[in-house]
Amino acid sequence: ADFTADLHGPTSLRLVEFVPTGAPLVVELSPAALYPLVDRLLGGPGAAEPIPSRAPSRVEHAIAAVFYRHVLGWLAASWGDAVPEARFELGESEHNPLLMQVFEPTEPVVTVELALRLGAARGPLRLCFAIREFEGVIAGIFARESGRRHGATDEARLLDSMRDASVTLAAE
Repeated sequence: ADFTADLHGPTSLRLVEFVPTGAPLVVELSPAALYPLVDRLLGGPGAAEPIPSRAPSRVEHAIAAVFYRHVLGWLAASWGDAVPEARFELGESEHNPLLMQVFEPTEPVVTVELALRLGAARGPLRLCFAIREFEGVIAGIFARESGRRHGATDEARLLDSMRDASVTLAAE
């Protein structure tokens, strides 16, 4: 669970609860995406150059929360077939990754990184959750997807679903 250890502060972190199970996840919007987004939503051109090296203000955290709600709403909708009651509730916000210790250091986690682009500005949105907390959801999603591909072997379905996957390995 080195998710927060790999982040550089200050950033915009939010603790999120997956409501049906109460499972926690963490969402992070990097400063490279946050500040241009805030600038654009407040009427600017969306080009916060240079990217500030300060912690996000309360207003910026509130704007990020609106964005998080939209993204998490889309995620809940996409998981709807596997978990019909899927929804997320935003919890506390933090700018220092070292203070957002949600998972045990040995806990296996899944990190999903989405590349955001707003004009010339680019930055990642990251979601991190513990595998054990979301095993049922993941199994339901794979079951739904495998039902859509009748006639394919398990190996072919697995290879097809992993075709565009990107994996980063690190040894310590």
